[in-house]
Amino acid sequence: MIAGIVRVLRNSTLSVVADAVARASNTVLFILISRRWGAVEGGTYALALTYALLFTQLSFWGMDQLLTREVAKDRSVAGKFVGSFMLIRVVLSLILFGVMALLVGRVLGYAPATARVIVIVGLSIIPESISNICQALFIAYEQIKYSTLVGIVVGALRLAGGGLVLLAGGHVEAIAVLLCVSSVVGLALNLGIVYLRFPRPSWRPNIQFWLPQLKTAVSFTLIGVFYIIEFQNDTLLLSVFKSEKDVGIYNAATTILFALAVLPQAFRAAIFPVMSRLYAAASPTLAVVYEKSFKYLLITSLPVAAGLMLSAGSVTRLLYRGGFEESATVLRVVIWTFVLLMINVPVARMMVVANEQNILAVLQGLSMTLNIGLNVALIPQMGALGAAWARLGSTSLFIILGLVYTYWRLYRWNPVWVFLRPLIALAIMIGLSWLLRGLNDLIAASVGLAGYAIWIWISGVVSQDEWAILAQVLRPRLHIV
Repeated sequence: MIAGIVRVLRNSTLSVVADAVARASNTVLFILISRRWGAVEGGTYALALTYALLFTQLSFWGMDQLLTREVAKDRSVAGKFVGSFMLIRVVLSLILFGVMALLVGRVLGYAPATARVIVIVGLSIIPESISNICQALFIAYEQIKYSTLVGIVVGALRLAGGGLVLLAGGHVEAIAVLLCVSSVVGLALNLGIVYLRFPRPSWRPNIQFWLPQLKTAVSFTLIGVFYIIEFQNDTLLLSVFKSEKDVGIYNAATTILFALAVLPQAFRAAIFPVMSRLYAAASPTLAVVYEKSFKYLLITSLPVAAGLMLSAGSVTRLLYRGGFEESATVLRVVIWTFVLLMINVPVARMMVVANEQNILAVLQGLSMTLNIGLNVALIPQMGALGAAWARLGSTSLFIILGLVYTYWRLYRWNPVWVFLRPLIALAIMIGLSWLLRGLNDLIAASVGLAGYAIWIWISGVVSQDEWAILAQVLRPRLHIV
């Protein structure tokens, strides 16, 4: 069991590196664009990324999660799943790019310069969609080091190229071209690794295999579509009800949230194949993995959210200079979504491995509906801050419903008591920071964080055995190949 936990944590670390580098490139580019050209250009860039993410997620059709779950249980089917799903993805991504280009260029009435940037970035839908199948295969084999390698190369290309574009005086269109080219490079690397290290994809069309798989993937598709709509409609509605400047103000705060979101996504990638195998084998270890994951993610996320809430003013000034004062207020609200995203990982994965993705899709649909309703109600009056409250409210509904359903139908474990000592530590952190409020808020938050860590240590939230496991994870060197 210890070896399995060590493997999950080690793979999580690798996945964090992969996602962090990839996200860091977009985050740093947004920050540099905003610092150099202001909220309007930053908003245009953020809007283009939003459309690309939305339509890329639509092209996924849930096939990545289905592939990971099935191949993790039986690796002999890897070639058939990879080849079939890649063929389907090519067709879907081409259709969806055409729909997006028509929508942006002809229907929604964006300024021509904004529409061009959106369409150029949208070309990345095609290579990103196919690369996602390769990454799902890496996860199924628990070989996340390959995703890390590709993420580092693509992220470095974007950062270096973006820096050169900005130094040369280039504008957002040039950055958009760079993003598209880097996605093609990432696709080439992913396909090369698949052919060198994994079973060769089977390219033979097989309608009898495709149809039941696509039907099974519908629930995963709905989950993904509902999720991406919930997490991107706020930017789109801000662009409709307000302006590109408001989009820039809001995304200055949510960019920080999305940068942190690599942590839950990385842990999800590492733990999914493990939980799939444990559930298929009816292993009691599954309960241990579920409980420990919930606790670790909770105690990790609380101080991060509190620290950013307490130091929001200094953080936004440091990253964006002037003109983004409203972003600090938005960040103080929206950052608590990070805690919910973290603790949702084991809950949602438990539902998926138990084949309850239909219920998960319903919960995600309810959360999305609430989010859209709150955005429509709040954005016209409150702008970016209204979008932040809408996001926090809908995500809270989703995690509460997920916890209740998991307890009621899947595993009778009540996580309420897990919150007690971490919340005491959180109160200590906020109290110490409040006492030092006359100092720089970054210093006050750092002292509070030290108080949080000390309480976690002395109260035994993490046992000696768990500290020993963490030491095993950190001890080995990273080997990419």
